[in-house]
Amino acid sequence: MSIEVLTNPSQLALIREEWNRLAKHPMSRYEWLAAWQQTFGVGHRLHTVVVRDLCGSVIGIAPWYEDNRWGVVTLRFLGSGKVCSDYAEILCDATRMDIVESELLDYLCRLSRKHSGWLFRGIDLEGVQRDSFQATGLLESLMKDEFQIRSQPQENCWQIHLPKTWEEYLRILGPSFRRRVKKFSERLDAGDFEVQHCRTSDQWSMARGIFFELHQARRASLGESGCLDHPPFQSFLDAAFPPLLDQGFAEARVLNYRNKPIAVALILKRDDYFGLYQTGICPSSIELEPGHTLNTHLIRDAIGRISTFDFMRGDEKYKASWRASPKPIERLTIIPANRLSRTSAQLESIARDLVHRLRHRGTDRQVHPTEGKEHAPMTKQPIPSAITAPPRNRVN
Repeated sequence: MSIEVLTNPSQLALIREEWNRLAKHPMSRYEWLAAWQQTFGVGHRLHTVVVRDLCGSVIGIAPWYEDNRWGVVTLRFLGSGKVCSDYAEILCDATRMDIVESELLDYLCRLSRKHSGWLFRGIDLEGVQRDSFQATGLLESLMKDEFQIRSQPQENCWQIHLPKTWEEYLRILGPSFRRRVKKFSERLDAGDFEVQHCRTSDQWSMARGIFFELHQARRASLGESGCLDHPPFQSFLDAAFPPLLDQGFAEARVLNYRNKPIAVALILKRDDYFGLYQTGICPSSIELEPGHTLNTHLIRDAIGRISTFDFMRGDEKYKASWRASPKPIERLTIIPANRLSRTSAQLESIARDLVHRLRHRGTDRQVHPTEGKEHAPMTKQPIPSAITAPPRNRVN
C-alpha cells in the first residue's frame, strides 16, 4: 500500500476516472470538486490524499485542501463553505475500506507529529451524514489514538422515499396539502404551464440566465443577498454544471407560465436519485405558487423512475408537507492529541462564539433548535464545535 499527497490541482485530472468510479454522490464527483478547487480554492494549498494498493490502483481518496491561517493548518473537504456540498465523503472502494482507513489513520498520526513551520490544527469535515460516512471506522480508530472529535449538527437534508405510483404518493400527504397538490397537478395538465428541460452543456446558458435572474430577484424581494452575489459562486456553477449535464449527473428545469419563466430548479441526480440543489422563483408570480407547482411536476415525473427524491440541505417547513424525512447532517472536527492543536481549537471556538454573541446581541433572533446545545465528550457522544454551516439560500 502507498500514500500519495496531491498538492498541485493539475494532478487531480490524472486520477479523474478512478475518482468518479469511487464517488457515490454527484457532489463527490471530480467535476464538482475540481470546479470548487478552480474557483474557491484560490489561495489554498491542495492536500488530497490518495491511497493505492500494491498494484498501484487507487482504492481511496480523501479530497482535502489546507486552510492556513497564521501558520495554523486545518484540512477541509473540497466543496466546503458557500457551495454547501452535502453527503461529503472520503471516496473508498467498499471492499477495501479497512485498508483505506488504516492507511489514512497512519498518515494522520504522522501528520499530527510533524511540524514544519506550521501547526496541524486537525480536520474539519463539513456536510457529513454520519450514518453513511465511510470513515466511521476511521473516526473510531482516531479516538483510540487520542484524537478528539467534536460534532455540530447542521441543517438536515430532507428525502422522500417515493412509492411506485402517483396515486400512492397522494395518499400519504395530509388531506389539506393533498388537495393543493391535486390542484397544482391539474394546472400542469391544463396547458398554460410548460416545463423546459436542460440536459446538455449547450443548453446551460439559457438555464443559467433564468436561474440567476429568478434566484436573485426572489432574494431581493425578501431583503436578502443571494449566493450569486458572490462572483466565485457564479464561476463555480459555470465550471461544474456543464460537464455534469453532459454526463447525465445534472439537469435544469424551467417552469413557464404562458411563455414566461416563473420557476427554475438546478438538479443533481444519479440512477435512482434526484436531488434539488438550488431553485429560483419569480417574486411577481407568487400568486401562482411557482415553487409548489414545479415541485409537483418534479415529484410526479420522478415517480416510477427513481426511489429517492431529495430536497437536500435546509430545514424549511414546506419540506415536511411533501412527506420528506430529515436526514441529519453534521460537521465533524478532528483534533490531534497534542496540546498546541487543542489549545488552538479551543481559542478558535471561543473567538467564534464571541463573534456570534456580539453579532446578535440585543436582537430577537430565533435560535435553531440544535444551536448551542451541549453534548458529552466524543468518547461516547459528540461534543459541540462552534463552527456552523452557511445556509444554501434556497427558497421555495
